[in-house]
Amino acid sequence: MGLREKKKKDTREAILKAAGKLFLNNGYRATSMEMIAEASYVAVGTIYNYFNSKAEVMVELNSLETGKAITRMEGLDLENTPVEDLLWQIVSDLLSLLGKYPRGLMRELFTATIENNRSSLARGLAGQDEMFLEYLSGMIGQLRDSGRVKRESDPGMVAFGIYSLLLGGIMWYIMDETCTLDETGTRVAGMIGQFCRGILPEGDGQ
Repeated sequence: MGLREKKKKDTREAILKAAGKLFLNNGYRATSMEMIAEASYVAVGTIYNYFNSKAEVMVELNSLETGKAITRMEGLDLENTPVEDLLWQIVSDLLSLLGKYPRGLMRELFTATIENNRSSLARGLAGQDEMFLEYLSGMIGQLRDSGRVKRESDPGMVAFGIYSLLLGGIMWYIMDETCTLDETGTRVAGMIGQFCRGILPEGDGQ
């Protein structure tokens, strides 16, 4: 990597790091591109060389987390781990991220995407969800082909069902300030157990 490329890479990383801290401390709406520029020690115009909007910055931060989650999924032992345990490992890994973000920030992002589902923020975040669903669907397909999930199961629908359980748990957590991460995990784990009763072959606890 040449010096020019390294400088661009370092600048991009500095912008993302600064933006991440600002979003956590101030929320999404209250954070401006000017604030991100100041915190990352670059001119506002420089940021626009990398990102067209604040929404693109947020989507990129989310993309990095999605990529890490998929990388961890790739390390799972599909052959020897019980299916329910596999699904729980995936879901609990994503649930653990909730502890990193203020509920207020998560509510802001949810509200912003509902208010304008055609915005670059909504489309970007939805794209990350689709990436996760595509990978999860592929994994379910492998389990089905190996006989560990019912042959008649549709991998895409199974993946969407798991995603819906996860989303339900997340929504409960961010909307109810009295709900703890442990309570959320317990509820989602129970739902996954019930869900698995419908996709695993008869008499197969794996």
